[in-house]
Amino acid sequence: MRWLYRLVIYLMICTLAGGAFAVFYAVRKQPAATLVFKAPLDQPLTETILAGRLKVLRKRFRLGFYRVERQGDELLVRVRSPLDPKPLAEMLGKTLATELRLVAELPATGAVSIGEDQVILYENRLFTSTSRIGEDVIRRVGYVARKAPELVLRRFKSVRYQTKAIARKPMITLELLPDDRERFARLTEANIGKRLAIVLNGEVITAPQIQEPLRDGRASICGIPTREVAEELAGLMQLGALDAPLVLLEIRREAK
Repeated sequence: MRWLYRLVIYLMICTLAGGAFAVFYAVRKQPAATLVFKAPLDQPLTETILAGRLKVLRKRFRLGFYRVERQGDELLVRVRSPLDPKPLAEMLGKTLATELRLVAELPATGAVSIGEDQVILYENRLFTSTSRIGEDVIRRVGYVARKAPELVLRRFKSVRYQTKAIARKPMITLELLPDDRERFARLTEANIGKRLAIVLNGEVITAPQIQEPLRDGRASICGIPTREVAEELAGLMQLGALDAPLVLLEIRREAK
């Protein structure tokens, strides 16, 4: 029986080794690209933030490999992915600061006119289906807001992703830093009854109505469409924002 046991162990090792080789080969077959950014002199956390963003975004952009390194006055982001690297480069180069904006929801139908100092933003809002019990649907909801945000949040004391005990829906809880907490309290106190949108990367995450002054510096984001979206948002917000956008110098594609 000992020989049979050894045979089983041998076959298991071969299977694992074969699987690992298949994954390695699949990654090596993916197109490689190097995203070249101008390295900022006054942003010491840039490389850490970029590496964190790549980890958070790896599923969306199907990254089989990624690495960040500095060479002189350039930041090189090496990636392997079957997708076009340009959208990834644009995402990495943004500051991705979280914005708080007072908004008004647009009507579902009819033409809308906005002023020169206003902008239209959209939210992918989760609704309970009226035709299929127990199912949710995602609808695009528009808002009008001023071009300049009321408050810009670059760092948080804490960002946590969790699942609500009731209905098992994903949510994110935020705790602001002391300076931002005071400004957030003044903003909510002066605008009770209005909608306050939390905006990241030009998209409204949520836009609840301010019911009372929020002085403890805590907020919750509910109604997020999927767990994957919630995890990505929480990851990006936890990393914090760049102090300024990165300048993309070029995208070098590896010859096939």
